[in-house]
Amino acid sequence: MILEADMYPGEYRNVSTERGGLYKAQEHMRNPLTCEALKKLLNRTMLRSENDHSEGLNFITEQLEKIAWRRYKQGK
Repeated sequence: MILEADMYPGEYRNVSTERGGLYKAQEHMRNPLTCEALKKLLNRTMLRSENDHSEGLNFITEQLEKIAWRRYKQGK
């Protein structure tokens, strides 16, 4: 949901698998307009290795507070 909140309306709609979601997250992270805090959050949660430990709620909360969400005009 966090990733979708920073995308154009409907851009995430066609993602129907976990693998598709991971691909979309990687694609979004390569975009220079994506906020660094969002990139860090995605990298350490959604894109983490299965062997890594999950990030704690404090880390997630800190990153959410730092995200500069994109603003989209209606109709785009």
